[in-house]
Amino acid sequence: MKKSNEIDLYAPQRQSYVAILIITYKLIKTTIRQSIPALVVIFIGGSMRKVGGIAIGVIVLGTLLSIYSIISFYKYYFYVKGNKLIVHKGVFKKTVLEIPFDRIQSINNEQNVIHRIFSVIKLNVDTAGSAQEEVQLYAIREEVAQKLRKHILDYRTQNVDEIYSVDSDIETIEEGSVVKDKIFSLSLMQLIKVGMTANHLRSFGIMVFFFFSIYDDLEEIGMDIMERAEEYIPIAQALLQSVFLILFLAVLFVFVSFTISVITTIMRYYGLTMYRIGDGFIIESGLLNRKQYAAKDSKIQILSWSQNLLQRMASIYTIIMQQASSVNTANVKNATAAGLTQENVNEVSRYVFQDKYDDLKDIEWYSIHSYYAYKLILRWTWIFIVPTVLFVISQKYNLILLAVSLYIILVVSCILKYKKKKYGLSNRLIAIRGGAFGHQLSLMELHKVQNIKVTQTPFQRRRELSSLAVHTASTTIHIPEISTSQAMKIKNYLLYKVESSNKPWM
Repeated sequence: MKKSNEIDLYAPQRQSYVAILIITYKLIKTTIRQSIPALVVIFIGGSMRKVGGIAIGVIVLGTLLSIYSIISFYKYYFYVKGNKLIVHKGVFKKTVLEIPFDRIQSINNEQNVIHRIFSVIKLNVDTAGSAQEEVQLYAIREEVAQKLRKHILDYRTQNVDEIYSVDSDIETIEEGSVVKDKIFSLSLMQLIKVGMTANHLRSFGIMVFFFFSIYDDLEEIGMDIMERAEEYIPIAQALLQSVFLILFLAVLFVFVSFTISVITTIMRYYGLTMYRIGDGFIIESGLLNRKQYAAKDSKIQILSWSQNLLQRMASIYTIIMQQASSVNTANVKNATAAGLTQENVNEVSRYVFQDKYDDLKDIEWYSIHSYYAYKLILRWTWIFIVPTVLFVISQKYNLILLAVSLYIILVVSCILKYKKKKYGLSNRLIAIRGGAFGHQLSLMELHKVQNIKVTQTPFQRRRELSSLAVHTASTTIHIPEISTSQAMKIKNYLLYKVESSNKPWM
């Protein structure tokens, strides 16, 4: 095996042989996921005679996928030509990618368990003008990855005036020329605390989506679940009349949601460490699939931190660095860290905004119009009114009580959301507060504003109200339901600050 300094990037070279294993694994995982409905049909239908045929089919399919992975591996190679990265790939359809170095936005690496066992790296190359990573090298040797990244970044340093990727700081880590300043490291107990205070409603939604997805897939392949379940309906009705069973099912769903939240949190944030290097941040985390995210100060458009109700009780925060994107904002790789203390949040904020962060103490906060709460409550009222009327007609008193209780909770959350929704401006920052049962604060420097839009519906016009949308290179800040005159003042002020500033937005 060649040493790092003997690697010739200008000569075509393939990935590590481990890539065959990884490609095969990805294909098999995708196939299994799409075959879940068929597997469910086999178990529910109880036709054991089909098991043998299915087993043979699985063996044949696995063999074909393995052959395809091997061919794909040998058809995939890359090299450097001038100031471009050239990639050849494709089995049935051959593709040649020519990627100029100055169009590369970021170079990030991932390492799952397989990568770590074989000491290889997955390299993701993200470019301007693509909605996803344009190049994915599934498994290459660490020394090849380091030399390729260094070669690209050296070119950008010498030939590009504005370097938008914080990977230049990542490279200095590897070279050892810059000392890493650890800001935060998540211990095991803190990790468990983050899992216990996660958004369990999201996990509940994932479960509901999974069950409905399976149901839809089964219906598409011609299996009528409702028809098959008719024989069990009398038993189910008798059981559902039991209050104890309803409470048991509710507790079971809560427990499962809680368990999913804890497991997914551990998988995502295990070993989370945040470093400060040069003028950027590095965030590393992950149990089975360890990822490294980079965020350069100049690329961070909006810095947000939040607490849900449980996180407030545990005195921990989640921080999000929303980074600039040249194309699809929905695909921005925001750097996220959870379990931070207030001191950690302040330290990160001072790094990003420097002395501008002190402006937050002097900001005068403004509330939005009460029409915001009225609109939210009215929306939920229309959603609940139809099923509630149906429950009344059918005399489903237990469901009426449940619907009314849920409606009251939502009305309270709308009122809290209105009261906490505030905005403030300083000479250098715009700040937005929000949340219902928790808190959220977002900060942005004024010179990073890209576009400002004032909108007004007919209902707002009667009340002389408008909504303000402040667009950045990463996302949009919304200030809803403020007076039209105030919206125009803010718009003119922001436009003045942008036009009079000579600071780069990225």
